[in-house]
Amino acid sequence: MVRLAPILLVGVFVLVGAGGCGGMEQSGAPERESTHSVPTARVSPSATGRETRSIQVGTTGWVAGLRLGIGGVSRGVGTVVVLQGEGVPPEGAVWTVRGKAGHSQRLENGYTLAIDAVEDTQSTGQDGTGSGGGSVTVTVTPPA
Repeated sequence: MVRLAPILLVGVFVLVGAGGCGGMEQSGAPERESTHSVPTARVSPSATGRETRSIQVGTTGWVAGLRLGIGGVSRGVGTVVVLQGEGVPPEGAVWTVRGKAGHSQRLENGYTLAIDAVEDTQSTGQDGTGSGGGSVTVTVTPPA
C-alpha cells in the first residue's frame, strides 16, 4: 500500500498537466494569405454548349450544366441519373436515362442526353455479378 501512493500521486500530476495543455493560447506569426491560386474541382455548371464526358460508375460529374451520376452498367446498358441543373426537380424526384450506346433522350427541361459508349467491367462471380465498375460516356446538349 505504501508503494501505491507515490504511483497514484504521479498519475494525478500527469493527468493535471496533460489537461492544462489544451487550454493554452498559441502565439506565433500572423496568418498570411497565399498569392497563388489553388486549382479546385468543378462543383457547379460552367458549360453553356454541347459537352461530352465519360463518368465512372458510382461517381458524378457536371456535363453541359447538368450534374449526372452513373447508377450502374450491366451487359452494355448504362443507367444515367440526372441529379442537378437548370429545370431539374429538387432532391427526391429522379430522372433516369437507361440505354445502350446510341440511345438518346430529350429530358423534361429541354436538354438532350445521349449515351455514346458503355464500358462494362468483367464479371467476377459465377452468377454474372461484377465489381460494380465501368463507365458511361454521355453527350449533353442544352436547349437552343
